[in-house]
Amino acid sequence: MVTSWCETNRDGNMAGNQKSSNDDEYFDDVLDGDEVPDEILYEVEELGPDAATPLKARTFGLVSDGQDDEEEEDDDDRDYFANLPLEILENIFCRISVLDLLQSCSLVCQRWWNVIANNSFITWKKAYRRSKGNARSWSSPLKDSSEESCLLDVIRYLSTINRLPGESTIADLEKHSNYSFAKDLIAENLPDLMKDEHPHPWSVVAALVILAEMVKDVREILDCLLHPDSTNSTMTVTEVLYCIATLLLSLQRQHNLCRRLHFRVFYALFLFENDVRPSSVQVIDSTPDVQWKKALAGKSKFPLTQEQLRIVNHRIGINRRDEVVKVIAFAGTGKTTTLIKFAEANRYLHLLYVAFNKTVQVEASRTFPGNTECRTTHSLAFEKIKHRYGHKLTFDLKPYTIKDLLPERPKGERSKLQWALYARLAILKDAEYLWGRMIDENDREAQITHDGYLKVYQLSKPIISDVQCLLIDEAQDLTPAQQDVLLNQPIPKILVGDPHQQIYSFRGARNAMDNIQADTVYHLTRSFRFGSEIAYMANCILDVFKHMTEQTIVGTEEDGSLCGQQVGQKAIVCRGNTTIFKEAVRLTTMENHAHRRLAFTGGFNFDKLMDLYKLSTGSTCSIWNDLYRKMQSFSNLEVYARNADDVELQGLIQIVRVYNHRLPELIEKIKKETVKNLQSATIVLTTAHKAKGLEFDTVQLANDFSIFSPNVVPVEGGGAVITEDINLPEDEKNLIYVAVTRAKKSLMLNENLKKCLGKISEHFKFPLSTKLFLESESNGQCLDCGQAITSQQRVAMAKVWSVKIGKVGSSLFHQHPTSDGGFICSSCAHHHLPGFQKIFLGDKQAPRVAQIEELF
Repeated sequence: MVTSWCETNRDGNMAGNQKSSNDDEYFDDVLDGDEVPDEILYEVEELGPDAATPLKARTFGLVSDGQDDEEEEDDDDRDYFANLPLEILENIFCRISVLDLLQSCSLVCQRWWNVIANNSFITWKKAYRRSKGNARSWSSPLKDSSEESCLLDVIRYLSTINRLPGESTIADLEKHSNYSFAKDLIAENLPDLMKDEHPHPWSVVAALVILAEMVKDVREILDCLLHPDSTNSTMTVTEVLYCIATLLLSLQRQHNLCRRLHFRVFYALFLFENDVRPSSVQVIDSTPDVQWKKALAGKSKFPLTQEQLRIVNHRIGINRRDEVVKVIAFAGTGKTTTLIKFAEANRYLHLLYVAFNKTVQVEASRTFPGNTECRTTHSLAFEKIKHRYGHKLTFDLKPYTIKDLLPERPKGERSKLQWALYARLAILKDAEYLWGRMIDENDREAQITHDGYLKVYQLSKPIISDVQCLLIDEAQDLTPAQQDVLLNQPIPKILVGDPHQQIYSFRGARNAMDNIQADTVYHLTRSFRFGSEIAYMANCILDVFKHMTEQTIVGTEEDGSLCGQQVGQKAIVCRGNTTIFKEAVRLTTMENHAHRRLAFTGGFNFDKLMDLYKLSTGSTCSIWNDLYRKMQSFSNLEVYARNADDVELQGLIQIVRVYNHRLPELIEKIKKETVKNLQSATIVLTTAHKAKGLEFDTVQLANDFSIFSPNVVPVEGGGAVITEDINLPEDEKNLIYVAVTRAKKSLMLNENLKKCLGKISEHFKFPLSTKLFLESESNGQCLDCGQAITSQQRVAMAKVWSVKIGKVGSSLFHQHPTSDGGFICSSCAHHHLPGFQKIFLGDKQAPRVAQIEELF
């Protein structure tokens, strides 16, 4: 049986497998925008596919030069690697990323260049990279496939590719837990792909990918086909999966298929190619001290990823004295570890690590090597300015303080303007007057803030001495003053940050990761914090909110959960302090809370809340807060908070309004269950801003994150309909991304976010074999139509995950499940799963197969 499939495919030919007459063009197409150093491009062009055997210097001393020596070499001197058979060399190369193959391996020698540049080598892997980088640069053979039949077309197309399955392929695939489901699906929908009661092996692989629920189901395919006695090569199996990934990515863009289909196979391939066991770190020797380098490598307990190694091995300042390197590091991808290893690998340089705040700076001083000085921009400024302003520092200038400092104006003039404008120095005349008083060393009444003396430092145009390279962390949150100080230093700079975690624009931060032109850009996409499911959710958020699809976040080998189960410590992440207090009230008034311990990140200012309560009751004599005492009445304070646009104060006022005379009692209850140490708490209450930089086993998103805004759309014939559109400021989008990526093991979505995912066809529904369901369930009913699921249904139905979400009620935030999970019959399921229509409903006619077109 298997032999017949092998014979059928022996003469098959996948379009694009023929070697191009000009392999030079292939490098430009596949790299497609990746920044490649000029010397690399020069070497590639100079060698060329038709060049003579390169000189020994062209091999960089890594492999043999291919010339026959007159004298026979000793066994110890012979380069066996250069004499490896082509098949073994290809199987080694196919495990390496396309970027490393083209930018590094292809430059080692002429033979390696010829292997990598050949269009018949890893054709689909190269096509996938080209398609992922630029959808227009690659034409899919299924571009004319309809939404209803596109997934069946993928299964059929896999039977035509020019990759010969091994004799034991079907026997190996039969060990997969979903094999019988995949076989039944093919037998019922594509009977012409059956021979001797067995389906085509590669069509089975495509069906298994499409029917998978988790990444582990796709990884199981690799385990089945690549065991020690397998008759399939690594390159053959990975090429089949890259073919499926490329087709699914193209159909996802064309028909808005659920992102899971492509994500699962991409993730499994990424883990397979980056499955590096703990070993020594491979760092390029950029100094003569080779023995020290080896000692450094031996210290590493866990290996660096290929992405991290590219950064560690970057030779800073070689091309330009003021070179700028950007490292775009997604959540939990080990950016600090990467910078530490870079510092260790360049111990001959005196480095300056610039941290975002004092806490990070103190920790960095403990972990970075001795050649790295760890500072904040404010500490750099204060060192030069403290003798002038150390006696008149303040942490904040409130609007009422600014009002008292400004000169008197004609009666009624200032009352026409909101105080918030003064707080933002929006009135030029008052701003000049106030700034003059702040920088006057003798004016003790007008204090200066930390950002104030930083501005003085910036205006002095400082040059940081005795430093050869800057390592700038959290570059996305730099203010213009900080950027001006750091980026104008005439030395190399490495900016590290995540543009999707910029959440401090209200403090004046401007995203340097987007605004600064860099000589070289690196990415860190593998997170060590979470597994595949939470990584998938992070990618979905960036796709829905920001249309970011160029890079894909991946995580660990664990799956994780989006179903709402609590694992370990749980953090409830809220948008504002009002919801935090409401959640604390809900938790402390619940029954059976004897073992619960609450904690607040950064604490919670209960004293301010009690002062507000006293002000609302008229007990002003016992109020500690100066501002509240000055307001004299609760209504005056409300007017002030509204005019000053003080969001935090408005939230506290709302809490007092809601709970009124119950407030003192509720605060006492909350305090009794609160611990100061976050690690000892069972539930942590936090805002997204305060959660940045932290991580928790389970994260639950509150429903106070605004996502949708109403939009009135006129209709023909008069009237209008109201739709919900996603129209968020950039900071609000980033806050949701930050909140989601705090989770390590489990994520509990809120109702708005779950609704938002429906826009990219994510409804948490998965295909399931009706036959297998009936074997384990006796009285199953469809969740949608209520009809019993019987053997008369199609081969597949839908399984609904139990996704618990949170919802904000009239006063309290409470947890409730929108669905307990269950099953949907095939007639109902096809509405929410694009691409599965014909799988669920079937068609008397054979599914149309798209005409295969040239790939290249």
